[in-house]
Amino acid sequence: MKIERRDALLLILVLLMTLSVAHDFLGEEKQYVGGPSPQESPRLGEPGWSGWIALPPSYRRIQMVGRTSGTTVRGMDIVDGRYRVSVGLGEFTDPADGALDFFAITVLHRTKEREVVIGYLRFPLEYVSEDRLRAPAEQVIALDHATQVVTFDLGKSVFKFQLPQQ
Repeated sequence: MKIERRDALLLILVLLMTLSVAHDFLGEEKQYVGGPSPQESPRLGEPGWSGWIALPPSYRRIQMVGRTSGTTVRGMDIVDGRYRVSVGLGEFTDPADGALDFFAITVLHRTKEREVVIGYLRFPLEYVSEDRLRAPAEQVIALDHATQVVTFDLGKSVFKFQLPQQ
């Protein structure tokens, strides 16, 4: 079987994308920034820096290795639509038992060409008050326009994300 160069490059691209997605879901939870390497990325407090600046003291993430899941999210656009922030309930689908298993927070940066996940967390439901599990995004998420800090008030806990300073 002869493989054309174009097909080989496409296969390599698909493999790299698969590895990247697997790393995102299997690796440490952190901020995901499309662009410069970590050595070139801005540091805390420098212009352009973004990331989680407040997590509960006892924060622990959900282990996702080898698990499939689905999440139902509620979100909203902020900063003139340049970012989309969302919260939602998730369940493992391997096998699907209908039980809610975790809560998720996502921060997306939008450009004309694409959306990039710059913040993502999955954690146990114990961090979320019952009244916030299904509350509209506007009741859970707030943006401080002056500091560009997004606050996710989940009742039992508060998470904060610093958007990149413009």
